[in-house]
Amino acid sequence: MQKELKRAQDALSKLDPAPYFVSYSVYDQDNATTFGSQGSLMNSTRLRRRSVNVIVRVGNATLDNSHGDSRASAINPGLLPLEDDPDAIAHTLWQLTYSEYRKASQAFLNAKTSTQVHAQEEDTSADFSQESAQTHAGTSSSPICS
Repeated sequence: MQKELKRAQDALSKLDPAPYFVSYSVYDQDNATTFGSQGSLMNSTRLRRRSVNVIVRVGNATLDNSHGDSRASAINPGLLPLEDDPDAIAHTLWQLTYSEYRKASQAFLNAKTSTQVHAQEEDTSADFSQESAQTHAGTSSSPICS
């Protein structure tokens, strides 16, 4: 993922407008549910899912594509292949990233035009705050008994 993120940042930085922030958040979930009654197994299911949120921000921290009514233009959710195939994962990440970039660049243009046309806004806070990176990898398990 880091290799694909670097490649996407390099490729998109050549476009106008160039994104100033790109990130991937991946969730690999493996859920198992078992139901029993009077000591007998009644049903057991297992669900595996690998999802990703691709975030692309175009503009700058003060005014970007997520401004105002365009908040949803900053994130693109999708599903990743369950197999650990680097080429398949990279392909899916690029599709989601480029799709999000197109949506973000159009939303940024709309936000930029809107702020130039309308009067001064009451909320003048930045659209994005730049904090240090956070990483979380963990598991959660809680037994369910019937």
